[in-house]
Amino acid sequence: VAAGAVGSLTGGWLADRWRRLATVRLGYACAIPALVLLATAPDVAVVFCAAALSGLALYLPFAVQVTLGQDYLPHRIGTASGVTLGLAISIGGLAAPVFGFLADSHGLRLALAALVLLPVISLALAFRLREPRSAPPAGG
Repeated sequence: VAAGAVGSLTGGWLADRWRRLATVRLGYACAIPALVLLATAPDVAVVFCAAALSGLALYLPFAVQVTLGQDYLPHRIGTASGVTLGLAISIGGLAAPVFGFLADSHGLRLALAALVLLPVISLALAFRLREPRSAPPAGG
């Protein structure tokens, strides 16, 4: 929980200083080695460190993606927020049983290793995005 809070706050801070897409890409790029470390951790201490790093990296782009969605759909801010948050949570809920099945049938290490594919795909998709034009004034 703490890593998620720190990741969200850090993501907002970085987005204010850099461009938002750079922050999104950085989060996913950092999540890849953190999840690999988690999947291959040799002991419990490394697991805790890797889990904290993974949480930090995966939450880095979270709030930034919501603001990007709002700028991509400037006249549908509520819809954009619902899609970015709702879709992420829904897909996570649908994918959880798949990773649970992998863990039950092939072990936790394989399930964690399979999770590495998600930020790889997300990073590739993030490179297809373009910074949206400036957002219109509020109420406009």
